[in-house]
Amino acid sequence: MPSRSWLLTLPIAALLCVGPALAASKTAEWKSGTMEAKGVVQSVDTTARTIAVEVAKKSETFRLDDASTITREGSKAPLMLSDLKPGEHLRLRYTKTNGEMTAREVVVMPTRTASHARSKRGK
Repeated sequence: MPSRSWLLTLPIAALLCVGPALAASKTAEWKSGTMEAKGVVQSVDTTARTIAVEVAKKSETFRLDDASTITREGSKAPLMLSDLKPGEHLRLRYTKTNGEMTAREVVVMPTRTASHARSKRGK
């Protein structure tokens, strides 16, 4: 009959072997997954094909490639990178590879004017 210490050692050894493999697969899944961010355009560089966006009070740079799409919310008509202007609100879906964020989908969100906000409060 096996000793008790052997019975405890086997499951622990199995966890030590499988644990890092599971962690690596979860990390790879996160890295390959699409993430979402919302922010305000700070600047657009049409030559480098990048957008600097303020996200959660931090400037983030998103690269666009040939597969990236830019639209206005509620419209399927494509926009050009040069159509984006500082101050516009965006929703971005992006991937992150080796620290570089590549925008897959950029949606220009409607901006609320101060008079619209006041009229809502007054009702």
